Amino acid sequence: SDGRRIAAGFERESSEAHRYESAVVVWDLDRKGRAPMQVRIPGAPDHGGIHDFALDPGGARLYLVADKHAWLRAYDAGSGKLLGAVPAPVNPARDRSRTSIRISHDGRALIANDGADVVIVDTETMDVATRLRGHTHQIVTLEFSPDDRLVAASALDGSTLVWDRDSG
Repeated sequence: SDGRRIAAGFERESSEAHRYESAVVVWDLDRKGRAPMQVRIPGAPDHGGIHDFALDPGGARLYLVADKHAWLRAYDAGSGKLLGAVPAPVNPARDRSRTSIRISHDGRALIANDGADVVIVDTETMDVATRLRGHTHQIVTLEFSPDDRLVAASALDGSTLVWDRDSG
């Protein structure tokens, strides 16, 4: 893909009205009139199943945060095929509704907050490369520096930490 895809997400009550459902829709701007690709994840009674999502810089992959067994997931943005996933950590009951993800500018890594930690994941293998620790409260925002060398994260207590992506 040449980066001519755009994605949007939504959450709504299911037709049964006992839970929410979430979806991310990806449109290929070069193929007008073609039905968009959709990834749907069922939710819970109080929130949807997709908490954040991002397209890689080239628009070829869709990454998302979900509940349950496969916490971070990678999909082919054209077909919707699941390409890989990071299993939920030891505590799969953890509330993922405040989890955010960001893709590095070079597309080779993604970061996600896991409670008070930042997890760096290799986007090709979907393996956790490292876990950055230091915060004592839930992380609420995170970002790569423009050159992808640094990772910054802010927590609920108002603190912000910055780490070197490679050395932690």
